[in-house]
Amino acid sequence: MKIMLKNAHNMDPIYDSHEADNGWIHIGKEAKTHTRLYTHNTESEMDVRLELDVGSQEQVFYLDKVELIRN
Repeated sequence: MKIMLKNAHNMDPIYDSHEADNGWIHIGKEAKTHTRLYTHNTESEMDVRLELDVGSQEQVFYLDKVELIRN
């Protein structure tokens, strides 16, 4: 899986976990906690889109206890 944050107006990428971490986040059958920290160092964008790309196959996964924190 990879996480992407995009500008909702023009779909330009703001953050791509695949590029930032040099690879995919590996999701398995067992429950596991994944933490991704992102520091925004460019001009603020108020209308963004959060995307989760799980690869080429249709898959179901559950998100539990998700925290989006803005400082």
